[in-house]
Amino acid sequence: MYEAVAAFLILVSGGLIKYATGTRFRHWAFGWMVYSIGGVTSILLPSESVGFLELLPILSTFIAAVAIYHGAIRESFSKEMYYSYFIAIFSSIIIWGIGFIFQIYIDIVFLPSNIAAAFAMLSAAWTLWKPEPDLAGLQSWFVAIFFTLWGLSFLFYPSLMIAYVLSGLTFSHPSYLPLVGILAVVEVTGFICTGASLVTLFIRKVNRTREISEERLRTSEQRYRELIEFLPVGAAIDNLNEEFTFVNPALEKILGYDESELVSKRIPEFLEKSQIEHYYNQTLLTRDGETTPYDLVFQRKDGASRILRVTAVPNRNYEGQVVGSIAVATDVTEQTILQRERLQQQRDLEIYASLLRHDLGHDLQIVLSNLEILQMLSDNLNEDAIENIDGAFVASERMIHLIKAFSQSEAQRAETIVPMLQRLAKEAEATFRNLSVKVNASDETLDVNISKGRFLPAVFENLFRNAVHYAGENTTIQIDISRFDDGIEIMVSDDGPGIAREIEEKLFQRGVSTSGGGLGLYLSRRIIESIDGTIDLLGHEEGKGAVFRIRLPLQSSSNLASEPALTS
Repeated sequence: MYEAVAAFLILVSGGLIKYATGTRFRHWAFGWMVYSIGGVTSILLPSESVGFLELLPILSTFIAAVAIYHGAIRESFSKEMYYSYFIAIFSSIIIWGIGFIFQIYIDIVFLPSNIAAAFAMLSAAWTLWKPEPDLAGLQSWFVAIFFTLWGLSFLFYPSLMIAYVLSGLTFSHPSYLPLVGILAVVEVTGFICTGASLVTLFIRKVNRTREISEERLRTSEQRYRELIEFLPVGAAIDNLNEEFTFVNPALEKILGYDESELVSKRIPEFLEKSQIEHYYNQTLLTRDGETTPYDLVFQRKDGASRILRVTAVPNRNYEGQVVGSIAVATDVTEQTILQRERLQQQRDLEIYASLLRHDLGHDLQIVLSNLEILQMLSDNLNEDAIENIDGAFVASERMIHLIKAFSQSEAQRAETIVPMLQRLAKEAEATFRNLSVKVNASDETLDVNISKGRFLPAVFENLFRNAVHYAGENTTIQIDISRFDDGIEIMVSDDGPGIAREIEEKLFQRGVSTSGGGLGLYLSRRIIESIDGTIDLLGHEEGKGAVFRIRLPLQSSSNLASEPALTS
């Protein structure tokens, strides 16, 4: 008998612990299990006197009553609630101590705890007879019946005692113990049936919550499917077996397959073999919550390869378990190919620049050496020849200076704008005969450092060269330097014929020129824009010279990154 009772208590307690959800159910589960410890002990081991053993059922009944009442009123765990447990424990000890000292009849000692338990059980039954929203639809009436039976069983004892006192009978009357035995059976029945029905109610609650969650998940997934159905980029949902469970029309178009050819098929089947291991590694990271975009190469139905940039997130069910992933994919094939071509062009340019720096530098050194020899023999040359030799010498030095710029760092190139322009002006006057370059700088620009730009001198050298080429002999160039906001404004003007109207709007485009070539101003703008500056041709009257405005930012910490490469 004892083994069966123990097995039942363990079975029901396990069910209560497993399925108790929410504050109400946890209170009731705790109350039932506490009562099972002491209440059942008093039923299975009846006694007519108060001993040490009787403290356990009194204590468990009071604590169970407090827990079940808190469940009835849905009170959350708080400091005040724990005070009520302390009062229950203290009252149990006091009542037991009085009964033990004065050896009061045991049924009288149990009266306070029985009344408290009856009140708690009937309060719980009332909440089930008129279920609140969290219990609606769970058919909780059957639990209310057993809570009522269990609660009334605690009132039967004091009722029986009052009836015997009023009738003049004593508790030792032969009929009293059989009636108490019947009431004990009612109490045990109410206790057992309440525990079993609570487990059933808890399971129904869990199942209902699962059904609601699943329905909400299905609704949410359906809405999500409808949303991504019309996305302009590819989108898909897969499961833990890496199988497509949904694909949108955009992805179908990218891969060239119909939905029926993709759904239920494993994703690795559509990847290039070299991508499969990469895909598995990224899938593991996605299921761990990482959402970093990554590229995959897919094989279209027609055999062509497409590079897709994939961003995936874990797909979870209502319990929060990962059941696959949701991904969007953008076709970046053309973009990636273009980036690779640009990178290759940049590498080719770097190789070309290295060869240019080596070969031209070597040849220019030879030219300079020969010019130095001619200068030493200048006593036998006329004045024009000497000027030509000096101009060639300065031009060669300028070319070597430009070639060295390819290998110099920004720290090596640091100088203020005004001294740089003054140096370039002197070099230009030495290179081109009858050229005059005037530099006018406002006081606030004398010590100003501009943004990075190893090739910036080439911009002004190109403007000087163009002015000489188009303006002819006795050309005058004026450079005015001033501050504006957080930068430097440089006005470069000449007294030449100006820019022809037919090329004015397209002046900075590649290949635009009146005499062939057309790379100088195009590259000049590229150089200026690479350091976040601007260069513009200002409005002018044809025949009265050209005026260029160059605006450059001041040097700051954000300008310290390496200069981007220029490609023509």
